[in-house]
Amino acid sequence: MAVQSSGQIAISDIATEFGGSQPHGLSEYYGEGGVTSSGQIKFSDFYGTSSITASDFIADLSSPTYRNYLESNSDSSGKASYAFINNFAADFYDDLANTHVSNAAPQISVAWGAIPSDWSGISGSTILFYNYASSVSNVTNAFLRDSGGTTRSLSLTHYLSSSSISTGDITVGYASNSSSNFNLNNAIIGGTFNKSTTNSDEFQTIFALPSVWSVVTTGSVGNVSPTTVTAQANDIVILFSSHLRNGRFNHEYRTTTNLTRRGGQRRMWAINRNNNLSLWSVDSGASNFQIEGSHIDVGTSVSYIVLRSSL
Repeated sequence: MAVQSSGQIAISDIATEFGGSQPHGLSEYYGEGGVTSSGQIKFSDFYGTSSITASDFIADLSSPTYRNYLESNSDSSGKASYAFINNFAADFYDDLANTHVSNAAPQISVAWGAIPSDWSGISGSTILFYNYASSVSNVTNAFLRDSGGTTRSLSLTHYLSSSSISTGDITVGYASNSSSNFNLNNAIIGGTFNKSTTNSDEFQTIFALPSVWSVVTTGSVGNVSPTTVTAQANDIVILFSSHLRNGRFNHEYRTTTNLTRRGGQRRMWAINRNNNLSLWSVDSGASNFQIEGSHIDVGTSVSYIVLRSSL
């Protein structure tokens, strides 16, 4: 379990979480749980810290129990529950659960369920709202209702073309908070997924990760030549792409050097447009990754959001 997030902390509380040898002292725990590795540290720096590292977190994603916990299905009527595969040739799957509603502002909420045991001590959360349709607009009224029933608003930062992300009819909203009030365990997450065309198909996906994951870079890459993106080991990378063509098509990105796929790649189809969405991690020892848009099935650019953990 994580160190408590408020009140008085004893050195024994820190030792229980991070181990060490007696006699214990704060200097023994430089760099643990995201605490600074040099200079002055104090007991309050360890509020909410956990012994799990970003590397541990990424390693857990080899299990479907952990991987599927991060994501709702495509109409956000429930959590993801997909076959876990790691073979690129078989990694594409169709996601048919889109919403076709006359309401231009569907209200979505998802019960997130019990957090997997290895992550139970992590405090806070990072939540991304992914909205894909004809002429979508930003998600509004985002919230997290904790396991005790208290609802708290989420203040979203939106990533669109102004933030170098431009893939057509897509919006991505981001919120992160280190407080235990925003823990994912048995929470309900929701918001209003807006669109301006009332009768268009729409896909709504929520990603929710325990702990604070900061957006370190975003961008879009064409399909003419690869682009190198600065990153570091154990960053999480969300790739998404859109193409104005009727039907479900694989967007097989040409170059994914130093990236490992985490689960399948969704193929989603709305009228006269198709979309792919996938989750990756940056490989151990890497300081960048290369990416290029799709040449196969359809030619399209690919956009990315790179997230870095405070673990």
